[in-house]
Amino acid sequence: MISKACCRLLLIVVSLFTSLSVGTPRHLHAGSSDESVRELLFTREHDVLSQGFDSVVLQASKLTPEDRFDVLADWVLPSETRSNFRMQSRFVQISPIADSEVAPKESVVEGITSPAFYLLTSAKETNRLSELRRRVHEVPDSSQSDQIRAKLALLFMIDVASLTSKSPATPSQSTSAILDALATLVRKQSPDSNRQDWPEILALAYGRQSALRRSELVELAASICSPKMEDFEWDSNGVWDVYAFGSLAALTLSNETNAMHRSVSSSAFENSPFRSWQRASVVSANSRGNGFAAATWRPMGYAVHKVSGHNNDYLYLPSPLTGDFEIECDLTGQPFQEMQVAYAGLFASHHSSRDQAEIGGIRSQEMLPLDPPMSPPDDWMSCRVSVRDGVCRHFINGRPILQRTLVDGQFPWVALRAHRLSHGGIRNLTITGSPEIPSSIDMVNSPKLVGWYSYYDEPVDNPNDMFSWRSVATQETEASFEVQHAARRELAGSNLESLLMYHRPMMEHGSIEYEFFYAKGKTAVHPAIDRMALMLEPDGVKVHWVTDGAHQPGILSPANRVFAIKEGQRRPQLDLKDNSWNRVRLELRGDDVQLHLNGKPIVERTLEPWNQRQFGLFHFADETNVRVRNLRWSGGWPNADQVFGENFRVMPNTAEMEQLASALPQSYQQDFRKLEFDASHFIQRGGPISLEEDGITMKASGSQSTDLPLWLEVRGDFDLRARFENFQHADVGDGALEMLAYLPSDGQKIRVARHRWDNKEQKLRTRFSPMTDAGHQAQRARDHWVANEATSGVFRMVRLGTTVHYLFAENDSETFRLLSTDQVGRGSLNAGGITLKAFSSKGGSASTTWTNISVRAEEISGVAVPDMQALRNQLDDSKKLLKKSFVHDFTKAAPDAEMFARINDTRPWNEADDGLRMRDIGTGEWGASALVAQMPVEGDFDIRLEFDELKLSSGNGQQAILAIEVQPTSEPRTTVNSMLGLNAPGVIQAEGYARVRMPDGSQWFNGTERHTVTSATALRIARRGERFFMMVRAEGEQHDRIVSMSDHSNAPINGIIMMLHSGGAGSESSVRLKKFEVHSDEQ
Repeated sequence: MISKACCRLLLIVVSLFTSLSVGTPRHLHAGSSDESVRELLFTREHDVLSQGFDSVVLQASKLTPEDRFDVLADWVLPSETRSNFRMQSRFVQISPIADSEVAPKESVVEGITSPAFYLLTSAKETNRLSELRRRVHEVPDSSQSDQIRAKLALLFMIDVASLTSKSPATPSQSTSAILDALATLVRKQSPDSNRQDWPEILALAYGRQSALRRSELVELAASICSPKMEDFEWDSNGVWDVYAFGSLAALTLSNETNAMHRSVSSSAFENSPFRSWQRASVVSANSRGNGFAAATWRPMGYAVHKVSGHNNDYLYLPSPLTGDFEIECDLTGQPFQEMQVAYAGLFASHHSSRDQAEIGGIRSQEMLPLDPPMSPPDDWMSCRVSVRDGVCRHFINGRPILQRTLVDGQFPWVALRAHRLSHGGIRNLTITGSPEIPSSIDMVNSPKLVGWYSYYDEPVDNPNDMFSWRSVATQETEASFEVQHAARRELAGSNLESLLMYHRPMMEHGSIEYEFFYAKGKTAVHPAIDRMALMLEPDGVKVHWVTDGAHQPGILSPANRVFAIKEGQRRPQLDLKDNSWNRVRLELRGDDVQLHLNGKPIVERTLEPWNQRQFGLFHFADETNVRVRNLRWSGGWPNADQVFGENFRVMPNTAEMEQLASALPQSYQQDFRKLEFDASHFIQRGGPISLEEDGITMKASGSQSTDLPLWLEVRGDFDLRARFENFQHADVGDGALEMLAYLPSDGQKIRVARHRWDNKEQKLRTRFSPMTDAGHQAQRARDHWVANEATSGVFRMVRLGTTVHYLFAENDSETFRLLSTDQVGRGSLNAGGITLKAFSSKGGSASTTWTNISVRAEEISGVAVPDMQALRNQLDDSKKLLKKSFVHDFTKAAPDAEMFARINDTRPWNEADDGLRMRDIGTGEWGASALVAQMPVEGDFDIRLEFDELKLSSGNGQQAILAIEVQPTSEPRTTVNSMLGLNAPGVIQAEGYARVRMPDGSQWFNGTERHTVTSATALRIARRGERFFMMVRAEGEQHDRIVSMSDHSNAPINGIIMMLHSGGAGSESSVRLKKFEVHSDEQ
C-alpha cells in the first residue's frame, strides 16, 4: 500500500517526467498498467528528481501548504527506497530577465533556491517544525560525511527557523553544538575539486538571513574557506567558493564594523568619497547563469572593502582621467585579500608567491618573474601608479612592477580591482599631479580591444583565431580602428549569440556614437545595454534579451525578440543604408534610453532596475559579420572639482598634519647638487663622503657608520625632510640609511630609516629612543616596521606639539605616507643634532646620494652643510679681533714652570731639539704625558698647537692620541677635545668631540667626527659664543680644516691640556711641540 505522501510524490513525478520528456518514453507502451508506470517512475526517481529539483520546487508551489510540506519532506529526507538526504540546490541568476527565473521566492534564501529551504518555509507555515525535527532526528546516523553534514545542517536550520526574535539572537546551547559539529566535519573533509558543499552552504545561507548573531556563523564560514586558503585553491568550486568567501568576509567585516561604530561617527561611513565610485564585475553568461553572487563593496570613511565577489570585480572612479597624475593608496595583499589598482585597462601587482608579478586586464592575467623576489609584505601594502609623459609605471611597496607606454586616451579609467574570492580593502587613496577629465573618450583607439570582453568567453584579440573579436587599423588612417567579428555561417540557424561588452558601465547621463557597416543578411551589429539588445532590422527595432546560453535557466530561447514599441505606438520602418556605413547614437538620461539611426530618433525605452548598463555590440554570429568604427563616448561624468573636491589630494590620515605643517612660519632649503665647495672639508664621521654632481654620496661597509651632521638649530614645531637617491646594498649582511634627530634637553632620539637586512627583507623603520642623562639608551626603543623596497625617496619627521609623525615619500613621489607616530618632548634641535647616515654590519654595505634637505619650523638658524672653508675664514678673521693673545715658541724657549705644568714626561727642554719633545710609554692602564697651560680664559677664544715628528703607537688594538683639551667651568662637566688618533694600523684620523660627565658619574660623548689624514702639523680649538670648533692642519695644506662643531657653554676655562697617549702596554708614542698660542677676549 502506497502512503498518501508517496501518492502525492507520484503525482509530482508524473508531472516532472512529462515536463522533462519529449514524446512517449520508449519504455512505456499504450496499455501499460499503473503498477508498471509506478515501478518505472520510482526506479528513475533518483536520476530524474536529483537533476530536476527546480521542477520539484515549481510543482510543489502549486500544492496546498500541507501537501507541499509532505511532498518536499519526502523528497528531501531519506525514504524506504533511498537512504540519503537530498540537499541539491541552485544559485539563482543575479539581475535575471523578467520571468526567466522559475524559482518561487519562498524557496530562495540568500540567492539560493533549494527544496530544503522551501520545506522549512512550509514547515513554519503549517506549524510542523517540531515534526520535521523529529523526522530528521529519527534518520539513522550515516558513515558518509555528506549525509552526516546534511543531517546536522537540517537540524541547525530547523532550530534557526524556530527563532522568533527579529533582533540579533544568541543560539541555544544545543544549536551551538550542532553548528560546531558541522564546522568540525567540514574542516575534516579531504580536498575534492568536484565536491559540492550544499549542506554547509545551505546552513550558512539560512543562518545569515535569520536573526542569529553574525558572530555565531563566522566559524562555519571559515571552516568552508580555510582548506582552500591553506592550499591556495582559487577556483576549485566556483560558485560555492564565491558564496562562502563572500559570507566569511561579510561576517568578519560586520563584526569589525560593529566595533568601529563604537568609536567612529556615522558620517565617516555616509560621507565616504568611495560612495560615488561605480561597481562593475566581469559578468559573463557562465558567471551569471550559474548564479555567481553580485559583488559588494563597503565604503567606510576613507577606505573601501570588497565584501563579496562575482568574477573579477572592479570599482571605477566616476570620471575618466588623462594628463599627468599619480595614484597612491594602501591596499591589502595577503593571500585571498589581494587588491589592485588598474589604469588604462591594466593592473600590476605582486603575487602571493613573491617571486612573480601578476599583470592583468579585463579579460586575462599573466605571471611575470620577479628577481629577486619581493620582500614579505605587511597586511597593508603601498601601491602607486604614476602616469607621466605617456608612460605608466606601477609600484608595490616602492618596487617597480611594470612600465608601459600608453596609447593616448586608451581606456582612461581608474579602477580598484579584486579577484572574486578576494575580500581585501583599499584606504588613503590620493590622486595628485595634473589630472584632466575629458568630455568624451574614444572607446577603441588601438589594435587591442582594451577594456572590452566577450560575454560568451569568445576569443578577443587573438590573431591566431579567425573568429576572434578584433580591432583593425582602417585604410583611411592608422590612428582609426575598426571592430570586426567574422560570422560562422557553418552554424547557420543555431541562433549563436555573440556579445562584446565595454566593461565600464554607463552610470551617468551620456551618449555613445559609432558607425556600423550594414549589408542585408551579411553584415550587421546591434547596440546592447547589459542584456537588452536593440535589434536594428528593416521592419523596426526589436528587443532581444541576451541569454546565458548553455547556462540559462528556464525556457528563454536565444531566438527571442519583440518589437520595441510602447502600446499604441506606430512601428516605424528603419532607414538602414544597405552596403554602407550607418551612424548610431545611443543616449542615456537617467533610466531612459533613446536610440538614433542616421540622425533620426527610432526608439525610446526605460531600462529595467536590474540592468547593469554596460554597453555592448551584439549580433547572431551564425548569420552576420560585424564592422564598427569611430566609437566615441561623451559622458556627463563629474568634473574635477566634483570628483576631487577636498578628497584624494592628500592622504586622509595626514590631512590635518599637512595643514598645520604648511603654516609653520620659517623655512630653509639646501640643494646638495648646487654646493660649490670641496667635500673633503665636510664635518663627518665614519666612512667616505664625497660631493658629486648628483649630491652628497656616502658609503658604509663592513661594520661601519658614516654620518653627516647638519648644522641647523631648530626650535618649536618642525618639519624635517631629506631626499636620497640610488640606495644600494650588498647581497649579504645589513645595510641601511637614516635621518636622525636628537632632542638633548628631552633626552630623546627620533629617526626614520630604510633597511636591507641580512635575511633579504627590505623595510622602512621608525624609532623612538629615550636616552639617559648620560646619552645612553634608557629603555627598549620603540620600533615600527613597514615593508618597502624603494631605492629613492624622502625621509620626513614632523613634530607638532608633543607628537612626532614619521613619513616617507617613495622614489619620485610627492605624496607622503604616514608610517607611525610617537609622543616626544618639546626641546630644540641643536646644531649637529640632525644627522644623515649610512651604516652596515655583518659584512654588508650601504651607499646613497643625498640630494637635498628642507626644514619648516617656528624658528630656524644656521646652515645645514656649511662651506667650511668660508667658515674657517670667518674664524680666522674674527681671531684677529680678539683682545688678548699669548704665544709660546717651544723652538726658542722652555715652557715657563709657572705657566705650564708637566705630567709624566718631565725631561728638560733642549734647544738642540728645536722644540719640546714629549714621549709617552704605554701601560696596562690608561695614562698620558701632558703639558698643561695653567691660564684662565674667558669669552671667545682661539687655541692652537703646532707640532711635527708625530709618532703614534698602539698595541692590543688600543687607540693612541695627541690632543688639545679644554674644560668649561659650568655643569655638567664637559671636556672638549681636538685630537689626532691612531684608530687602526697606519690610519691616523683627526677627531673632534665633547665628553660630558653626568651626575651619576657616567660619560656621554657628543661628536666624534673624524677625518683621515696622512700626517698633521697643528691642532686647534676655537669658541665663538657657545659653539666650539675643533680643527686640524694636515701636512702640506695651507689652511686649517674644521673637523667638528658642537654647542656647549661660554663659561670660563681654567686650563688647557696638551696630551700624548700611547695605546697599550709597551707601546711608545712621541711628538715635538713647536708653538702654542691662545687668543681670547679675556685671559
